[in-house]
Amino acid sequence: MLRQVLSLRDLEYMTPDERAKALSEVIHAAGHEPNGGLQAVELELRGYEQRHGLSSDEMVKQVDAGNLEESDDVACWLMAYHLKRRLLGEART
Repeated sequence: MLRQVLSLRDLEYMTPDERAKALSEVIHAAGHEPNGGLQAVELELRGYEQRHGLSSDEMVKQVDAGNLEESDDVACWLMAYHLKRRLLGEART
């Protein structure tokens, strides 16, 4: 069982190499290959999108605009969204 905590705030202050290493370690510790981890995150995102009736990109826009409250569920959704982007090597906008 994974016991190490890695927050989005931690990731924001890391260099790209440090982020890649940290995420790789988390994925490895969870017993998944990186591609399997990405697939799991994508499946999780689809669940949030179906439950809330909007895309992850739209959810981020709504949170940023203050139109969607950052509940516990939305916070988990945001983490999964940003994890997917980092796994794909996309910059945070």
